[in-house]
Amino acid sequence: MNIVIKSRLYLSLFFCYNDIGDNMKKMLPVIFVLGAFGLIIQFFVQSFIKYHEVDYSIITSDNEYMINEKLNVKDGKNVYSFKVVDDKTKETFQFDFSHNYNKQDNIIRDIKFYQYEDLVCLFPIYKKKLSKDIVCNYKGIQTSYSYLKQIGNTGVEKFISSLKKDDYMADTWKKDVKPSEEYGYKIYKENIPDNIVFTMWFYHGFYRISKDKIEEKNYLNDDCYENNRSYLIDNFLVSINTDDNGTNAYMDFYIFDIVNGGKKKMDFDEQLSKNMYFNGAYKGKLYYTDLDKKKQYSIDPEYEVLKEVGNVDIGFKKVEGKALVTVEAKDFLDEKVYFEKQVKNTKLEELYGATEIKKDNNIYYFWTNSGDFYKVNIIDIKKPILLFNFDDISEWIVKDGNVMIVSKNMMYFYNDDLGLLPILENNELNYNYKNICNFAIAKK
Repeated sequence: MNIVIKSRLYLSLFFCYNDIGDNMKKMLPVIFVLGAFGLIIQFFVQSFIKYHEVDYSIITSDNEYMINEKLNVKDGKNVYSFKVVDDKTKETFQFDFSHNYNKQDNIIRDIKFYQYEDLVCLFPIYKKKLSKDIVCNYKGIQTSYSYLKQIGNTGVEKFISSLKKDDYMADTWKKDVKPSEEYGYKIYKENIPDNIVFTMWFYHGFYRISKDKIEEKNYLNDDCYENNRSYLIDNFLVSINTDDNGTNAYMDFYIFDIVNGGKKKMDFDEQLSKNMYFNGAYKGKLYYTDLDKKKQYSIDPEYEVLKEVGNVDIGFKKVEGKALVTVEAKDFLDEKVYFEKQVKNTKLEELYGATEIKKDNNIYYFWTNSGDFYKVNIIDIKKPILLFNFDDISEWIVKDGNVMIVSKNMMYFYNDDLGLLPILENNELNYNYKNICNFAIAKK
């Protein structure tokens, strides 16, 4: 049950205390106690309730819907997840909506319905007349507006036009923008989200690309064509100084704060062999292994701490499941060990032809042999959502529901709020794409 306390009522009663009769005066302490009790309950709800699940129905002028609503509160973010069954077509739709409603439930208040040939769409309207985007099933598969736009579906455009006439709007419906040319790249600045910073390698360093500006970070004298000596962990780019120093070792490295700016140059405690590789990141630390010395190290870029964590005597670190564990040297040094491996899921391969799968929180993202790109909840893999389609994807990264894609000479960005957006274009991406592009998320 949702409890809303109007504190002004009690203040008004307090100031009117001397103007009311004796009986009412006797009741005021009770009223104040009940009000205080209500405030305590509301505080409890706000502070400790992190989840709820309710079922309810909505009847509109042209349809009826059964709704399953779940609220999850994580890191102060209120995320409502819905499963809606349309009574007219019996089709199911799944979608999320983020807004702080003070833990209230039954937040869907109306739904606009649209059907055209193989397309069935809903437009949910939430409390306070808020809205987000349409959700659609096309040929029985839930699809994003980005995908329908890619294939030139005319029915969905008619639905959106009708919604715009009623003064509804979503970020995914915005008109396409034109790029500007900077540093030899075509960059779609207006498509860059406010809280996202992209990086683009260019042999002597990288470009830091945000909505506000593009900065050239040039710190190497010698060309480094393949960017296999840099690693982006959270907001920090760790990049080894690969300039030729006349030895077969690396002497120092750089730490760049991608989001806030700034650079720090640090020396390795002992020279690092060029026969090295990055294992990956775990809880804010970057791990790498020197194969010649048979040693493993960690870098904490935020606190600028470098530490030896593995060798043939104490073993080496690797990730198993969600845990960082120690394994014996003979099991670790046989082949290169990477923390961020692609996910193996035979059911996704069998059902959809998934060729590349990655896990992000409780969501699988995967690309298929037909070029379709999906996401699906790990507890309900038979209800995937088709996000977009590319004939060729050379590189893709997913972080907290944000996806960066490199396809041919283009880098794209996708999330459910903004849809699929082109970010930059350069022919170099046709040939050199491994670890060339990345992005960091600024904390709001």
